[in-house]
Amino acid sequence: RSTDFIAPQSAPEKVLRDAALGLARSMPFAKRMINSGRLSTATAYPQSPLSTPDIDAWAGGPSPGTAVPDVPLIDATGQRRFLSEILPHGFVLLSMSNRAPPHVPAGVELVLVGDGAPWRDVEGLLANRFDMEPGSTYLIRPDTHVAARWRHCDAERLQAALARAQGRAEEGE
Repeated sequence: RSTDFIAPQSAPEKVLRDAALGLARSMPFAKRMINSGRLSTATAYPQSPLSTPDIDAWAGGPSPGTAVPDVPLIDATGQRRFLSEILPHGFVLLSMSNRAPPHVPAGVELVLVGDGAPWRDVEGLLANRFDMEPGSTYLIRPDTHVAARWRHCDAERLQAALARAQGRAEEGE
């Protein structure tokens, strides 16, 4: 039924769908008529050879191979934006810090969150959903899955994780 609602197979089904969508904007009863089925969730790849296993202790947050959850952040002007809107395309370092981690590799964009950083986590949702504390850093792949994460990022581990995420890691690493 959800497929027929999303992509009506006949003129009467289309009329019903359009009427339900139109009414749902202002009539609470019509919202129950909308049947979009189960919304999809991103696939997790916990054993992916592109992911670097954790070496630090984490009480939660997205582990390597899982999708990055969305959270609201505030920019320097006070505007609220979502992480999904501000993540650059390509590899990204997401760091809970007001300064860049050591040696950010070429081709890796940086998103800093914290006091004095371009983005602030005023609601505490980034810290909570990512189990981040000052200095915590996530390497995010272009498909917005976590490639690696550290409590304190160093250049050697970052380079190794990036090589692995790009499929350039040596056998046995």
